[in-house]
Amino acid sequence: IAPVKSTWMPARISSWRLLFLFMAPFFLLAGRGRIDPSPVKRVKTLLAPFGAVIVTGGTSGIGKSFIAVIGKAKPDVRLCNLSRSEPGEFAEGFTVRHIPCDLRDPRARAESWNAVESFINEGGDRSPILLINNAGVGSYGDFPAGGAGRDAAIVEVNVTAVVDLTARLLPQLRRR
Repeated sequence: IAPVKSTWMPARISSWRLLFLFMAPFFLLAGRGRIDPSPVKRVKTLLAPFGAVIVTGGTSGIGKSFIAVIGKAKPDVRLCNLSRSEPGEFAEGFTVRHIPCDLRDPRARAESWNAVESFINEGGDRSPILLINNAGVGSYGDFPAGGAGRDAAIVEVNVTAVVDLTARLLPQLRRR
């Protein structure tokens, strides 16, 4: 059996283009087949019912673009980044609560849960919550040349953390 080569995307694709590619189906669906000339306006319409947004992996790339677009479209929404490092400052003038969490580590996810719950419930806000499970990792090269540990960490972030966080938030998501 020949080794399997995996590749990701070219590094030259900007995060804004990727965000557009991922958001285009939503723009089309929400616009009943017509592309809205104002994506920020369309995002604002889609975000209208939500009082809080939690983004995993909002430190860089697509996740940071999600935060930037959401913050620009709806500056009054409460934004939370759940990842290992802070996303830094955004020029648009909105704030992002950063909750440090290594999504590869089940204990770190459990320890950060109190901070996530506090974020969700602050101010007595009972509006719906939007969860964007964006965090993800990948690798390239021969399989299993990187070792089982590398592949286990990929599964932990890309699958297990998504299921874990969604399961923890599901009662709140249903109530709202």
